Amino acid sequence: QCKFVKNKKNTGESSSSSTKKEVTKVLSHDQPKNVLLSPSAPFFQKLGITDADGKPKIARSSKLRQCQKFVEIVSRLVDSSSLSSSSNDKLRAVDMGCGRGYLTFALHSHLNEKYESLDVQSRGVDVRPKLMKEVNSIARDLGSEFDGLQFMTGTIDSVDIGNDIDVLIALHACDTATDDSLWYG
Repeated sequence: QCKFVKNKKNTGESSSSSTKKEVTKVLSHDQPKNVLLSPSAPFFQKLGITDADGKPKIARSSKLRQCQKFVEIVSRLVDSSSLSSSSNDKLRAVDMGCGRGYLTFALHSHLNEKYESLDVQSRGVDVRPKLMKEVNSIARDLGSEFDGLQFMTGTIDSVDIGNDIDVLIALHACDTATDDSLWYG
């Protein structure tokens, strides 16, 4: 605990006069962070980012922070766009070159929770079939919140995801994949 003493001028300096007021505050460095995604979210656990208690696994805390910051940035962009106020009943997000889908899961979870009145559909696209099968299985295991999340095998220029895309991301795409994504969008 820390004692903070206000003098009669409210400057916060200590004073020996009898007019001082004592306020006790608990000061701690372990304050909870205000984040859009809980570290104990089941998808973080299934993807191996956090343990059963919601604590980041060794060497995964930076991935957790990356997912949280990414969702914070995209959420602000969606909020400031016409998407959040449109009369559309759908919200479509596509992650080109998604890899294991950390950001895809995080964004889908957030959008699904924040825009619960909309039909949120998210797609992850990557060239590795075994990985896409694995992350599709994780999405199905997570239940109905992730029914709108699907991972597809293919290249950015060959996969058929339709033209009805509201949010297109390609944060970790390799080689020319980011350029291909920009061209696609």
